[in-house]
Amino acid sequence: MIATDRRLPTTLIRSLLATAAIGAALVLTGCAGDDGPLERSTVATTWGSEDEGQPHLTFAENGSVSGSDGCNRLAGNWTLTEGTITTDSLATTLMACDGVDTWLSGFATAVIDGDRLIVSGIDGEQIGELRN
Repeated sequence: MIATDRRLPTTLIRSLLATAAIGAALVLTGCAGDDGPLERSTVATTWGSEDEGQPHLTFAENGSVSGSDGCNRLAGNWTLTEGTITTDSLATTLMACDGVDTWLSGFATAVIDGDRLIVSGIDGEQIGELRN
């Protein structure tokens, strides 16, 4: 009977380990996203313009949100879960303003994409965006 050496050569083992390490690093990098997880401090600012007749929202670190749809005042609370900003039912005034698109009063959820707050309604459809 002929005895055989069943050990893998050291260079082959090193190559396999290096390949596995590179693969794991690529997978972990892909899972982290480009900018990492969204933080409350990134949300907590004013989005949109506070100029007269312009829509805007101000998110506070304590979970409150206030602003205007360009005509009516808005107020409520917000949470951040897995990168999505969600509001409870926003309280709003009911003033009539000619020529003002009050789309922001339909705000239910939002996500941040760079300097844009992309706002969706209760049905999940995008209704508009505000810039930071």
